[in-house]
Order: sequence, then structure tokens, then C-alpha cells
Amino acid sequence: MYVEVLGLAKDRITSEEALNSRKNHTPASMLALIFVTVAGLGFCSRIAFLILAGEKLSWLGQMSSMFKGITFDAAVTLYIYLPFAVLAFLPALLWQKRWFQNVLYGLYFIEITIVAFGSLAEVFFIEEFHSRFNFIAVDYLVYTNEVIKNLWESFPMSWILSLHAIVVIAFTQILFRKLRLLENLKAHKFVALVALAVTGLCFQHLNEGDFLQNMSAPEAELSKNPAHTIFAAYRNNEIEFTRFYSTLGNDRAAHAVHEAFEEDVLGFSDNEGEHEDETSIVRNLVRRGPEKRLNVVIVLMESMSARFMKSFGSKNNITPTLDSLANHGLFFDRVYSTGTRTVRGIEAVVLSVPPTPGQSIVRRPDAGHIFNIGTVFRERGYSTQFLYGGRSFFDNMGNFFSSNGFEVLDQSTIASEDIQFSNAWGVCDEDLFNLAIRNADKMSPKPFLQFILTTSNHRPYTYPSGKIDIPSGSGRDGAVKYSDSAIRNYLMEAVKKPWFKDTVFVFVADHNASVAGGVRILPADYRIPVIFYAPDHISPKRLSILGSQIDVAPTLFGLLNFSYQSRFFGHDLVDAKTERAFLATYQKVGLWQNGKLILLSPTRKIEVFSVDGENLTAQSSFIANSGETKFDKDVESTIGYFETASDWFTEKLLKEGAEMSKAINFRTN
Repeated sequence: MYVEVLGLAKDRITSEEALNSRKNHTPASMLALIFVTVAGLGFCSRIAFLILAGEKLSWLGQMSSMFKGITFDAAVTLYIYLPFAVLAFLPALLWQKRWFQNVLYGLYFIEITIVAFGSLAEVFFIEEFHSRFNFIAVDYLVYTNEVIKNLWESFPMSWILSLHAIVVIAFTQILFRKLRLLENLKAHKFVALVALAVTGLCFQHLNEGDFLQNMSAPEAELSKNPAHTIFAAYRNNEIEFTRFYSTLGNDRAAHAVHEAFEEDVLGFSDNEGEHEDETSIVRNLVRRGPEKRLNVVIVLMESMSARFMKSFGSKNNITPTLDSLANHGLFFDRVYSTGTRTVRGIEAVVLSVPPTPGQSIVRRPDAGHIFNIGTVFRERGYSTQFLYGGRSFFDNMGNFFSSNGFEVLDQSTIASEDIQFSNAWGVCDEDLFNLAIRNADKMSPKPFLQFILTTSNHRPYTYPSGKIDIPSGSGRDGAVKYSDSAIRNYLMEAVKKPWFKDTVFVFVADHNASVAGGVRILPADYRIPVIFYAPDHISPKRLSILGSQIDVAPTLFGLLNFSYQSRFFGHDLVDAKTERAFLATYQKVGLWQNGKLILLSPTRKIEVFSVDGENLTAQSSFIANSGETKFDKDVESTIGYFETASDWFTEKLLKEGAEMSKAINFRTN
């Protein structure tokens, strides 16, 4: 009996020793395992950024960025660890069960697969945009169908994903099976509680802007972790101007803009001082002579950089149509895009407002019934249409245009027999232009405005075969040349129509190629062509006045000799006495005037650069508190423009029916 009892005890001890010898994972070891994985992926992503972004950093700057990056790696570790922290409060013996360890393995594998895929995706993002993940990536996540199709058509994704799966599985197996630390089960609840508390602190207080504010832009970008950056972008994709930027106060800001307009016009009407409100930019633009009630077609060209055209010095012959139009139309060769994404181009041309920080107005809530280019045309009985070759729900474009009075025609309205080619972004430009011609025929002889957004000059750079001498899908030059040839074919068909001779065609790019999402503002990356073409009404001329996309609508109305009440921030480039261009990324906004580029950044930072041609030389950089009493005149007007634009949108003063104080009358000719 005694022997039997001893035998049972011995068996029990042997069983417990065997159980412990498995070295099962505990909550603490899972935390260590996740940190090693995330830190490794974070380090790899930083090396990828150094290689692909082309930034030159000192060794000291690189080391500082790598060290700060560990903080973001730790935060991501805690976020991933959350489900394990919850599981830590289950009975300790459960953690010793083999099936439970398999559950842990499966959960770890799923989370690390997602994080690893995010790191891989960021590599493509860096290659395209020369930036770490930002709110642009968040926007794209909403439109997974277009983005996935675009990636699949642009890269060998089956091979990439297969290799990714092999690496993640091998990596997970090695780490999960080998790394088993801190095996004391008694400590697991304490570890989980501490992790939960620190996670809450990170969520509330670890802000990328504050944590990285004393670093240069490339150093700050290098520090980031892909998972943390996209999470931060999701939380902060709208930026409150008065909270983060230097301000003047509403009245002072509006007065600065009012003063800028007074300096800009050729003269005032006879009663110009009678009811003047010096805090309003609403103005009655008065012109002599009859209006020209011409049809208007605005073609917003995807990624059509100025550098592609011979008119700007290109040695390639990939834009013969646009170069010919530049010689036979009114050609502005010093106009710049206001931003780096299509929605910024739409915002600038349609609304004529400076780019405000964060998302474009096109993507914001309550962006309907705003005073826009269509408002002025509809007051004169015009039909207004927006035509897009893709699905107009992308980037909220369909909702924006429909809520601002435009009829929306997109890929869904094109019959299958009218589509000769399509890719991830929609039908080819020729199919889109054919749609435009069919609808112009329907609207004529009633005057019309068509706003056409092209898509073919976009990765994966595919188009119908046999159209040009560059194979489809071979790169940007082919897409540019095809887009240009589609415009040629469109005009060759349009010239046969009775409405052609009474139509003004406006060709303007939405932004430059391969700059979307960049963190720096370099004028050369924003230069675009703007051409007004109406052979029976507009004489050929090349003008070199500095301007930006917000000037397209006022210039168009000037050419049509329209008298109207304006809330536009842009001006008529033909009659303007002053020159200025608005440039922006999603955080930095700037005004280029009087030989200086003044940039406003979060944390109330102001940077001043002198501009020689398109080259920048830093002059000064300083932090200015809100309500600063004295500013250089150019700094004052820069703040005034952006503060007023932000305030007017927030206060709904851009709305068509917004009540305003009496407008000053400007005689513009």
C-alpha cells in the first residue's frame, strides 16, 4: 500500500514536471514575443524608407529616428497584445492546455500576418508617394475594390503574396516555438494589468505630431511604424486650423484677404466705398459689354505634369495634342496645382478655395450646396454635368458633385457595348470622351457645362492596344501619350458637332505625377498645364503670370465676360495685378507670392523661403502664437487666406444661400 501511494505521488510529480517541461507561453512571454516581431518589422520598414524615399540623413539623425521608432513599436505591441491581456484573466491552468496554446498560436499568426502585410503594403506606398502611410492610405482602405485591382494589375501580386505567406509562416513558427520567456504563471495578471494601463496612456497621449515635432520631416518619417502611422492617420485625417496653426482672429484674417483683393483689381466701380465691409471677400464683379453664353467643357487630366510637355522643355514627344493646343489657345505656363491628389484639384477648380489642412472639402461631411463654378452657370440656365470613367463613389466624388447641383455620369451609366477597355480605375479615356460627346449632343442647343475627370494616366498605365506606339502597361510615358491621343480623338469628333464652335475647352491637370502624399512642398512638383481653347472666341497667347488651380474658374468667367457676385478666393489671371499660388500637402499649406513661399505647419510653425525660379532657399522658421500682433505683410496675408477659408467652411459661409454683409463692387474692365 505504502509503495502504491509513493508510486502515485511519483507519477503525479512526473506528470507535473512533464507539463512544465513543455514551456508553454504565458501572457508575459506573449508580450515579449509580439514586441520582438513588431520591432523587427518596424526596423525593416525604416530601412525600406531609407532606400526607397531617397532621403539623405546623417548617422546621428538615423540613430535618433531608430531610437524614437522603438516607442511606436512598443505602442503597436500593446495594441496587438490587447486580446492576450484579456485572456490573461482566464484560469492559469488553462494556459497549460495544448489546445489553448494552439488558440494563442492562431491568434498570434493572424495578427502578425496583418501587421506584416501592412509593412509590405507600405513599401509600395513609399515607392509611389515617397512617404510613410498617411491619411491617403486610410482613404484608399475604404475603396478596397479599386485599390486591390490596381495592385493586382500593377504588380505580380500572386508571387508577392505567396512569398509573403511563406516568410510569415516560417517566421511565426520559429519565434512562437522558440521564444518562451518569463514562465512564472503567477505574474501573468500583473503583466496584463500594466499592459492595459500603458495601452490606454499610449492611445490618449502618444501623438505623432507632438512626439516628432523637433525632428526634420525625413527624420520624423523614418521614426514611424506602419501600423501606428495608419492608425494615427485614421484618427487625425481632419486638422482643425485654429487649434494647430498660427491664426490672426477671424476679422483680422478676413480683412487681410479683403486688402489683398483690393490691391489685385484694376479698379472699383463708382460706388465702391459706399457700403464697404472690410472683413468680407464677397464682391460684385462688374463687367462692361454683353456676356458670352458659350458652352464650357473642363477636362481635369489625371497626373498630367507640366514636365511631360515639350512646351515646358520635355525632350519626349508624348503630348503632341496638348503642345498643339498650347500653341493655338490661351496657355498659362506658370500655374501650379494646389495639392497632390485628385480631390484637391477638384476642390480648387470647382470651389476656387485655398487648400485647407487635412482632407479635401470633397471628402468632408456637409460639403453640399457650396457656392461653386456650377452655381454661376446654373444662374444663367446652363445644364451642369460631372463625367467620370470610374465609380463615382470613390473619394465621395459622386455625392460631392450631385449635392452641388451637377448631374453625375460615371462608369455605371455606360452601356457595356460602349466600353472598349477598362481597368481598376474605370473605362479608358476614349470611352469617357465618347460619353461626353453623346451627352453634349443631348443638351445642345441649351448651354452646358461638362466637368470631365480622366483616369487613364494612372497606375497600372493600361489602355486599349494598338492606339499608340508604346505598349499598354509598360509605364507612365505610354499612359501620358495615350491620354494625349484620347484628347486628340475627342476634339476631332467634337469639331464635327454644331455646338463645337460655341464651346470653350479648358484643359488642366489635377496634380503632378508621383507626388501624392509627399511631406515636402517643392514648386517643381506642382507645376501643371492650363489651356483655354476656343478657336472662334479666344486668341492664341502664352501668359506667364504665377497662379494656381483656384484661378481657373474666375479666369473662365472673365473670358466669358460674366458679371456675378463672387465668393471665390481665386482671381482672373488675365486681369490680375498681383501674382500668387497656393500649394499644400495634407498638413502643410503655403502661399507663394512676392518671391517668397510661406508655409504654415501644425504646432503653429511658420517657414519662409525665398524662391528663385522654382528653387527654394530657407530664410527663417519660427513659432507664432495665435493673435500675434505683428507679422510681415506676406505672412499676414498667407495666414489670412487659409484661416478665412477654414473658418468660412466651418461656419458654412461658403454655402450658396449664406447671409453675408454687403459686398463691395469691383469693376474689372
